[in-house]
Amino acid sequence: MTPYPLALRRCFAEKVLALIDDNTEDNDDSETGRPLPLSYDQIQTIGGHVLSLPALSLRLLDDQFDSAGKGMVLTEIGKTPPYDVVTLMSHSHAKWLAEKGEKVWKKGDMNFSDLGSLIHFGSHMLSSLTPGELVVLMESFGAHTSPCLTEEARTNWKAALDRWAGSAPFVCSSS
Repeated sequence: MTPYPLALRRCFAEKVLALIDDNTEDNDDSETGRPLPLSYDQIQTIGGHVLSLPALSLRLLDDQFDSAGKGMVLTEIGKTPPYDVVTLMSHSHAKWLAEKGEKVWKKGDMNFSDLGSLIHFGSHMLSSLTPGELVVLMESFGAHTSPCLTEEARTNWKAALDRWAGSAPFVCSSS
């Protein structure tokens, strides 16, 4: 998957922002937030490469929208391969997205593994996983692995794997 050039992503994001503004009702005062004015099909069509742009993700993950809608957006952004995440957005924005994802996950509005590539940027998420959840997460990555992880991400993964496997060293056998 090759992302659109930045100018096209920004143009597309501006159109999506206009669509959101046109379809958002101002009279909803519910405590849980109003429903996202985009369907899941629309979110999938827009794609994580565009949704990850700060102007769009800041708007879609705003507290005025419900947690389920935020989960759909974060799931789509999480489908972006890790090597694209590091080229498409700043490290601080990826961390912000991961923190938003952790909040939505803890509310029960998305599965942990749906955070996909964003999991690498969450500083506390891996430490709260059970061994079973860690296995599910690793299986969910499939072909989306990357040697380009920050030292913080590598440290978090090491700590999670140490908890899961104990203090026994990992031994790779060659066959």
